[in-house]
Parts: sequence; structure tokens; C-alpha cells
Amino acid sequence: MNNVVEYIKFDEYPLIIVTDIHSNLLNLMRVKQLYPKNKIICLGDIVNLWDKGIGDLNHKIIDYFIQNNIKCLQGNHDEWVGGNRTKYRISSEQESYLVNLPVGFVIDFPDGKTYKCYHYRPRDFWSMEEPKNLSYLGFCDAYGSVDDNDGVIIGHLHKLFIINYANARRKFMGVGALKFGEYAILTENGLEHKKL
Repeated sequence: MNNVVEYIKFDEYPLIIVTDIHSNLLNLMRVKQLYPKNKIICLGDIVNLWDKGIGDLNHKIIDYFIQNNIKCLQGNHDEWVGGNRTKYRISSEQESYLVNLPVGFVIDFPDGKTYKCYHYRPRDFWSMEEPKNLSYLGFCDAYGSVDDNDGVIIGHLHKLFIINYANARRKFMGVGALKFGEYAILTENGLEHKKL
């Protein structure tokens, strides 16, 4: 896992957010068809660590991301597959793509709103702690204590959620899993959950 956080400035809403595709290229293509003119970002897990190269699903999804220049974070499956190139029979270009993905995005919009995006936690790809069990202090420990953004958006848990903490500006939000047809749209009014 690297520690790179990429800063991205978007000129307009909406922004389409997907995560946990797990090689389901058809669902990604369906989202792209629904929003052909909108930017898409992915919060990680484009590949599936259970596909050991028997099929070519991991190859196709990695190539699709590269060819379509879709911004993506590194998820736990991406880290694992990228670190085991021979086992997963991926090319050196595909390996390089996976291992060099950032762990976070800070995204800014012209209206002054800023969001932090991670696959799960910046220093923990593998935990599966329930978001509703995370106190505001735990949230601050995981994602930073400064209330300098409008929200933290994550994938990994395959859950759609929005948590508002009392007396805090930012929200804690989960996008779900595109593998199961779940994604989100970020607008000037906040995050909207969607299902194919």
C-alpha cells in the first residue's frame, strides 16, 4: 500500500462515484452509458482477488480503467492482485497500474465544498468495522480530526449509508458496491445513492 493522496478539482457537478466493482465490467459500462458526459471516480476494488487468471475479467476491467482514464483508488483486492502478478497472470503494465493507485482523493468543487474519499481507512484496507459503531472520536482518529471538509466517502463495506455526527460539518458516507449495482451521485446537495 502506498500513502499517496491525490487532489482533484472538478469544474461541475454531478460526479458519479463507484466502488467495489470486483471485475463486473458490465455494470460499470451500464453506469457509463447512463452518464456519458459526467466524470466518474472509483473508490477501489476494481479487480477480484478470487479470479486467479482462469478467466480474463481482471484483465478486462484494468484495461477499461486505463483506456477510459477513470480516476481510481487502490482497494484491498487491487493491492493484493497487484502484488501477486504471476499468480493472477496480469501484465507488467496492469501490475504497475494497480500498485501505483493512490489511497485517497481530496476532491474540490467550485462552490467551495471538499470531500475526502478512501477505499476504507487510509491505514487499514482489511477491517470491516460497522460504520454505525464508529463514534465521532473514532471517525476523527481514522480520517483526521479537523472538520475541514464536507464529508468522507468510502467503499469497501458494500453498504449504502450516510451518518451525520452531532455538531460536525462533515458526514460519513458509504457508496455500496457496483458489483451489486449500487453507486452514488455527488451533487451540490450531497450524496445520492443509486441502484441499476
